[in-house]
Amino acid sequence: MFARLPNRSLFILCLIYSVFGWLLRRMTPQWQYWALAASLIVLMALMFTAPSSIVRKFFNHLLESDSRAFLSIALLAFLAVLILTWISHFIQIILLVAALALARLELQGLGYKEWPCFLILVLICLGGFTVGLGAHHWYLGLAE
Repeated sequence: MFARLPNRSLFILCLIYSVFGWLLRRMTPQWQYWALAASLIVLMALMFTAPSSIVRKFFNHLLESDSRAFLSIALLAFLAVLILTWISHFIQIILLVAALALARLELQGLGYKEWPCFLILVLICLGGFTVGLGAHHWYLGLAE
């Protein structure tokens, strides 16, 4: 089963999440932020492997009434302002999402179902993130 894994895209995914772990460790030494980032990584992987019917139901639910549609558009406009204000951080998030999407599409192309795909993506992403955190910690130990 695991002999048919897309090695290149999973390596890129692991590498990008390692760099993310390195950068987060460099920005803050507090483990609470690392735990929050790990939780968000699992949530992103879940969003990418969720069946499309769940995603469609969520977006249809937002547009059921005029007031919900107005609030959704106002929230999207606010998010667009935040994105443009902090474009450098947003580019890093897009890179994480793009690597996750690439790996998900290749796994889906090889015939993996939702749950095995989710487990593979979570293990690779969290593994890379942990490697980045540990590598920066090791680098700090060498620098002292």
